[in-house]
Amino acid sequence: MSTLEKSTFTVLGANGFIGQAVISFMRSIVLHDCSNIAAITRRPFPEFESPGSPTPSQNIVSTDIISALPQSTSIIFSTLGLNIAKAGYSNAEQRKVDYDLTLSLARAAKQKCQNLQIFIVVSSVAAGFSSGEHGRMKAEMERDVTALGFEQTIILRPGGVLGYRKDTEGRLYERPLQFILSGLSRMPWISRAFDYFVVRDIEMAKATAILLEKQGKGVKIVSNQVMIELARAYDQEHAHTSL
Repeated sequence: MSTLEKSTFTVLGANGFIGQAVISFMRSIVLHDCSNIAAITRRPFPEFESPGSPTPSQNIVSTDIISALPQSTSIIFSTLGLNIAKAGYSNAEQRKVDYDLTLSLARAAKQKCQNLQIFIVVSSVAAGFSSGEHGRMKAEMERDVTALGFEQTIILRPGGVLGYRKDTEGRLYERPLQFILSGLSRMPWISRAFDYFVVRDIEMAKATAILLEKQGKGVKIVSNQVMIELARAYDQEHAHTSL
């Protein structure tokens, strides 16, 4: 039995584009693998309004994430993060979400969810360098979440993430930049270099599925390049099984 087969998979930050991609993808593959999927959101999540997956799914709309967290949760995927522009270009305000909120939720989840085994958190490639306010904050978040001692902690360190953002507040430059990067990443002589710096939201979701199937323990830090490699491995594996 795989990890997903006995798990309630809860996504924090599902209103964001990475969270939406993870939810949509997991709902498409968990037909036989996952008992339940939960998304805790500030606003209703459109994906749950359309049929498509027989896996029981619940959208919990609440501003109090800790009280809304299902006790049956055994896997948490946290995509919580605040864009620096939305934070008013204040590192202190950004830290309240990226560090304070993430860590407080991880601690509360460990106390509340007796079956919680795996904590997956989206960090940043900057954490590997621990330089600048953003890099140091992410490195501290990784350190302190890891210290909580989950059975498995998976830290995803993307560089730039390509995907569709419905909310572009504070990100006016991103849509044209994503268009340019997406085009460049498809050029064979450039794409390999991009593997180190750019990843698509769907690739992050596929990489997560592979990581969960491996049922590892301890701490695993997953770089941008490794996420892409895992996503390609997922595609190859399922291309063969569908033949």
